[in-house]
Amino acid sequence: MTLQTDLQAAVAKTTAAADKLHQVVHGDAASTVETENGPVKTVAKTIADNEAAIDASRAELDQKVANASASALAAAGSAAASDDSAANAAERAAKIPDPTEADSLKSIRVNIAGTAYELVPGGGDVVGPAGAEDGALARFNGATGKLLKAGGPAQTSEIADAAVTSAKLAAGAVTAEKIAPGAVDLATRVAKAGDAMTGDLSLPNLIATGTVRSGATGDNARATGFVIADGTDIGELNRSNQYYDDRANNCTGYLPNGNCFGNAQWTPPNGNWWTWGLGFSPGNPSGFDFAGGSSVSYAAVSVGFVYGGYALAADEIGGGEYRRPYNNCNCGGFNCYSNCNCNCNCACDCGTCP
Repeated sequence: MTLQTDLQAAVAKTTAAADKLHQVVHGDAASTVETENGPVKTVAKTIADNEAAIDASRAELDQKVANASASALAAAGSAAASDDSAANAAERAAKIPDPTEADSLKSIRVNIAGTAYELVPGGGDVVGPAGAEDGALARFNGATGKLLKAGGPAQTSEIADAAVTSAKLAAGAVTAEKIAPGAVDLATRVAKAGDAMTGDLSLPNLIATGTVRSGATGDNARATGFVIADGTDIGELNRSNQYYDDRANNCTGYLPNGNCFGNAQWTPPNGNWWTWGLGFSPGNPSGFDFAGGSSVSYAAVSVGFVYGGYALAADEIGGGEYRRPYNNCNCGGFNCYSNCNCNCNCACDCGTCP
């Protein structure tokens, strides 16, 4: 190489570098220039980028300043609220009574006046009256489900039909003291004692293990006091009178030996006395000698009954009982004397019983 070529090369490089520098200095704000060491921003672009970065930084700084200011205001408000909360907490704390061992399981509530807190029994959210009757019902007070009031006894209007059965009740669970006044209508009921029924009693069935009595007085069995639908006493229905004959005595009859004291009302089986089997034979009660001749015949004795009049002995539901007495009169002799003559000296109509 010669000096001339070297100078020409140097001039060329200088010219190229000057051209790059010209582009860097005079290029627009959006361009970059390629160099041997990489792209280089133009002066205008560098200035524009720096200004944009400064503007962004300024906006970010403004935002941070605004945020810091807002945070400071919020912090101040929180501090004031904290001061108020602390004051309110202190005031409320002063209204809460100090608990003791006896207050175990009690909860805190505002009193009725709303001026202070109070400790009340119960650990749940259901609150009831200060006092209640033991065993009484608890009823909700309002619709919150958290307040109770005294309910008193159950009312019949509150019980559905067939809801209460004997199987669901303990023995002695229902007493007069547990039924509210007026809950059961007793206006048309008959009391067990000291009361009277003025109307008719209609029953599908009447089953009684005790005594059922009517109000009929006296001892007339036909006036029972119990009547059928048309008013007829049952003692007058389907009556049939009964008649009885009562043996009274044996008047002037024959009382065989061995029987006269055994049965004063003895009746011969029939009028043929010789068939009675008592060993009798025709006798001579008048002591006649039969000098004129005589015969003895077996004559039956007369067997008859003398009756009195019927009298009402008992007037019962089924009918009257009528009775009458009668006497057994067996009149006459054991035998009759026939073929009488003067020797007989008998005052009889021969052939008949004296």
